[in-house]
Amino acid sequence: MALCHGNDTDQQALLAFKGSINDPFGYMKTWNASTHFCHWSGVTCGRKHVRVIQLNVANQKLDGPLSSFIGNMSFLRSLYLSNNSFRGEIPSEIGRLRRLHRLYLGNNSFHGEIPSNLSRCLNLVSLVLEGNKLVGSLPPELGALSKLEYLLLTRNNLTGEIPSSFGNLTSLIGFYAPLNNLQGKIPDSFGQLKNLEIIGVAANHLSGTIPSEIFNISSLTTFDVGMNQIQGTLPSSLGITFPNLELFIIGGNNVSGSIPSTLSNSSKLVYFLAGRNQLTGSVPSLENLNGLQQLTIPGNYLGTGEPDDLSFIASLTNVSRFRILEIQFNSFGGVLPASFRNLSTELQVVQLSYNRIRGNIPAEIGNFVNVEEFQVRENLLTGTIPINFGKVKKLQILDLSQNRFSGNIPSSLGNLSVVSILLLHDNNLTGEIPASLGNCNYMIEIYVAKNNLLGQIPKDLFALSSLVAVDISENHLDGFIPLEVGNLINLEYLNVSVNKLTGKIPSTIGSCVTLEALDMKGNFFQGIIPPSFSSLRGLHVLDLSRNNLTGQVPKYLEDFKFQLLNLSFNDFEGALPNEGVFKNASAISVIGNPKLCGGVPDIHLPECDIKRSKKFGSRFILKIVISVVFGILGLGMLITFLFCFLLKKPKRLPVSSSLGESLINVSYRSLLQATNGFSEDNLIGAGSYGSVYKGTLDGGMVVAVKVLNLTRHGASKSFMAECEVLRNIRHRNLVKVLTACSGVDY
Repeated sequence: MALCHGNDTDQQALLAFKGSINDPFGYMKTWNASTHFCHWSGVTCGRKHVRVIQLNVANQKLDGPLSSFIGNMSFLRSLYLSNNSFRGEIPSEIGRLRRLHRLYLGNNSFHGEIPSNLSRCLNLVSLVLEGNKLVGSLPPELGALSKLEYLLLTRNNLTGEIPSSFGNLTSLIGFYAPLNNLQGKIPDSFGQLKNLEIIGVAANHLSGTIPSEIFNISSLTTFDVGMNQIQGTLPSSLGITFPNLELFIIGGNNVSGSIPSTLSNSSKLVYFLAGRNQLTGSVPSLENLNGLQQLTIPGNYLGTGEPDDLSFIASLTNVSRFRILEIQFNSFGGVLPASFRNLSTELQVVQLSYNRIRGNIPAEIGNFVNVEEFQVRENLLTGTIPINFGKVKKLQILDLSQNRFSGNIPSSLGNLSVVSILLLHDNNLTGEIPASLGNCNYMIEIYVAKNNLLGQIPKDLFALSSLVAVDISENHLDGFIPLEVGNLINLEYLNVSVNKLTGKIPSTIGSCVTLEALDMKGNFFQGIIPPSFSSLRGLHVLDLSRNNLTGQVPKYLEDFKFQLLNLSFNDFEGALPNEGVFKNASAISVIGNPKLCGGVPDIHLPECDIKRSKKFGSRFILKIVISVVFGILGLGMLITFLFCFLLKKPKRLPVSSSLGESLINVSYRSLLQATNGFSEDNLIGAGSYGSVYKGTLDGGMVVAVKVLNLTRHGASKSFMAECEVLRNIRHRNLVKVLTACSGVDY
């Protein structure tokens, strides 16, 4: 009866397990009463007691919490739940599984703390909790698991220190806890773990020095403490005490001192990664490391600048599987040794950038047919770029920038069908940009700036729609920008500045809608900013300065989120927009455009005189009106003159009783002569309706000639009123009216 009860317990526990989760692919569809549970998918039972000893439902995309009834399967030895989507806390009831050997809960979404009562599973050999969302500190109680061989805690959010009690895990072979937030020192007690083969605690916040006891664990094959804040030096006996070492990673710490010369005694070493520390001195001979595949030591202070700094390369020529050489950001000097050409043809990565290396790249570079990255940026290398680079068909990144290379860019580079990044800038290269580069269909970035390149931009280059960044600035390129630039639909950065490019800015640039930075300064571009620029809404930097551009600054630029807008030294005209980026004087420059006006005060442009502009328009109209009026007046004057001339006898006017005498006859010509053509020198005064001139008639009589502007409204009425007054009054200071001459001659 006890056996039946036990069987029922396992079945109920399994059904509870199934009932708490989702099974999208129906892996557990056999879990029903019609089939004995020992035949259910993923379930294994022991022969003697017919109890569940293993549950394996890994990799089935199961989703949901883990039922606490799992703790009732007391005969369970192995629980494999990895690579699913289990969530919630790890049930503490698992601590009741005294027979449990293997607990695999990795790569799920369990959260909460690690149950301390897992320490009761005294037969536990493997505890895999990697790739979850576990928090809190590591339970010191786990140090009681004397049979534990593998403890995997990678990629969680664990905090606190590594418990010193873990030094009691005398059977431990592998301790993995990278990518957490662990702090403090690596416990000295780890030196007691004589069976330990793997220490992996990279990417935490560990500090202090590496316990010297650890360097006495001869069984160690993997030592990875990279990306922490560990200090101290490497022991001189490193290669002797670690004879089985295969992987040694201390990169991204504060380790100082030199690389021990005994390292070559670790004859099984495959990977040595010690970049971004404070190592000094020279690199020792590595001649016995016949299995070495990767030497990564960038970002240190290695090298002395002496000619033999790179002599260690000769010790690698017999390493048949050597693949990665990374020594950038150091102080290596000397000439690139001839032995470099004898490195393994399995070489994949060469990184020598940011040193002081001199010499040439050997023509035998073409033998490295497996190289994917070749970077020697910012050294003192000279000579020409070997045409044999075109044979390195797997090359993806070629960086020769900031050296002293001369000669032409080899057209053979067009054979690099998978190259994605080509950096040749800051050299002394001459000739034209090869059109063959248009064959590099996977090109993402090309930088050839700051050379002495000539000729036109090849259209083939702008046929590469994969391009994201193009910099051909500071050369001697001429001609137009090809219309094919519109093909660059993925382009984010384009710099053609400081060349001799001419013509209009192609409107097809408006098709480069992903463009973020456009630099065209220092050329001879003409015409307006193309209206198609309105499509470049992602543009943050636009520099069109020092060209011959004309027209108005487009108002739509107000809507752009510019960090820099430079339109200086062109021939733009009209009112500068004053919204958006144009409000920020520190983000824009428009100096050297004398026809621009307006804008915010901080830009210091003259105000746009809108009234003056209107006045100029009014003056133009007024000139036309005056011309017409004077034409009419001239015609009237001519008619009046003829009328006066044809009069044979002067017509006597009746003498007014108030005047007592007749008016004299005076022609318009006589008045014109008497006043010297109504000269300003003869002007006595001017009023609202006319002017008064001093004149001398033919007989010597001095008279005052009043000229009325009868075209002005009210002038006739004023004249009649004035005559009426003069007719009715007498005064010694009033001038006597002699005569009148009417017409539109003046």
